[in-house]
Amino acid sequence: MNEIYIKLELDAEAAERVRKQESHFARIGIQAPVDAAGQPLPLGEEAKGNLELLPGERPRVAAQHDDILLACAPYPSNKAQAVLPRYLTRVRQVDCQAEGCNLIDQTYSSYYGGVQFRIRGAMAEQRVIWLKPEFNCPQGQTIWVASQVRKVSFVLELTT
Repeated sequence: MNEIYIKLELDAEAAERVRKQESHFARIGIQAPVDAAGQPLPLGEEAKGNLELLPGERPRVAAQHDDILLACAPYPSNKAQAVLPRYLTRVRQVDCQAEGCNLIDQTYSSYYGGVQFRIRGAMAEQRVIWLKPEFNCPQGQTIWVASQVRKVSFVLELTT
């Protein structure tokens, strides 16, 4: 039996490109730039006058881009059925080097479903995240995986 795994590998070039875009856009608009903790960045006295917050304005929260989008849709039956087949897909994370992180474990029980996972804390420091999809779709299915800073690849493990 063959096993399929989804490999999500951190892409250093994409992460650097996202960081550059964030620093470029940090000074656009009327929001003052803030650090990852949400505290305003220290500015020189001459720049402070231009970037002070307006009354009621909140400092901009630093964006987090290490998110994973997983969606799946089973193929519909190819003929009329007395009873429609059951569709069930489960995607779970099979390993985590970091301690105390919440593993990804999502069950899709409807015809079409999608979930965005926010990768934060210890899990965001992992270079590779391995996911194992488990399918119960008689006619097959399509699965979509997307990430802004991770390379997505499907790995087939041949077992005998």
